[in-house]
Amino acid sequence: MSGCWLWRWQGLSAEGLPCRGEMIGRSRRDCGLRLVAQGNQPFRLRLYGWLPARYWQRRALIALTDRLASLLHAGLPLRESLALLASEYPRAGWRCLLAQLGADIERGLSLSRACAAWPQVFPPVWCAMLALGELTGRLDSCCAELAKSEARLWHLRQQVIRSLRYPLLVCLGAAGVMLLMLLVLLPAFARIYTDAGAPLPPTAALLLRTAAHGREYGLAYLAGGLALYGAWRRLCHYHPRWRGRLRAALLWLPLAGPLLRHHALHQLFQTLSMSHSAGIALDRALAVAARAVGHPRYRQALLRCRRDLRRGKALHQALAPAALFPAHCRWLIRSGELTGTLDEVLAQLAQCHGEQARQKAERLAQLAEPALLLLTGAMVCGLVVILYVPLLQLGEVFSQF
Repeated sequence: MSGCWLWRWQGLSAEGLPCRGEMIGRSRRDCGLRLVAQGNQPFRLRLYGWLPARYWQRRALIALTDRLASLLHAGLPLRESLALLASEYPRAGWRCLLAQLGADIERGLSLSRACAAWPQVFPPVWCAMLALGELTGRLDSCCAELAKSEARLWHLRQQVIRSLRYPLLVCLGAAGVMLLMLLVLLPAFARIYTDAGAPLPPTAALLLRTAAHGREYGLAYLAGGLALYGAWRRLCHYHPRWRGRLRAALLWLPLAGPLLRHHALHQLFQTLSMSHSAGIALDRALAVAARAVGHPRYRQALLRCRRDLRRGKALHQALAPAALFPAHCRWLIRSGELTGTLDEVLAQLAQCHGEQARQKAERLAQLAEPALLLLTGAMVCGLVVILYVPLLQLGEVFSQF
């Protein structure tokens, strides 16, 4: 589900004492059954609000993961750590979620399986890294590394957004000015030329016909565009194959493609480094890395590598058929396998591609801003020149009278 309801309840505890609380549920009946299963006797259950998917912000999840890593590193058990986080967090939805995770762990579920029940909150990489921490017995280290990696990715995304905010606002302002010129100034020039009995210049006439066509069919085009966008979103949501094709095509874009590839390789080698250094076999480590990598093409490539590894191939040989892995990765992995330093090689590759992803994001932010401003300036200047040509020719038109 993409969202859920927040409920507040009052009742009696299992000891017969008055109590109250908050909880997340799909319906009143679902919440009542869960409260009874916990030994409570609710006599009032009131709907408090709706929690959409955007309520679960990634920044809050990163902060909670980092705090959980600190508590686990200090020696506090997982159940008590979640209870402490739930008691001090200011937002009701997150408090209920943490309390629900603690209840699931108390019932015998692992943290990764409990988080997997909330896909709108925890992305697949979160569940995969938590499963890796449970598998290696280093849940605190995995949570700390996950929070650090996702915080770095979040800051890169915010950096790109901040760099594009000003030129996008300029583009919107320029689009408004161009629309005003097309709808107000150009028809005024056309009336002057019509009254004078002179023909409009070809470029101005073309723009005038375009503006008239837009006024007549603009709403229809807008409705059609929105309908196509909604159909595309629905197709990508209900057909993962189309979503995978779209994300695969993004890998080959001029600027965003290298950024996506370096980020996927960073996730991959970071997971493999942590798994292999903890003594997990490469076969199982590749399965964990396939869950942790967010891109479907890399996930499929890792599953093929895992099958080749089971047939007796070395890791660098299993990675060779996939064009998604650069040649230097295979060379370094081969040297690590020959010298017994595969842990260091994987950690070095993770650090290298993480740094490359940061540099690509900065370069994208630096290039996008002047490119958008240049495009906007060219559009406005072109339209102004087209409008000023009829203005300069007005003297010739009036000299005929």
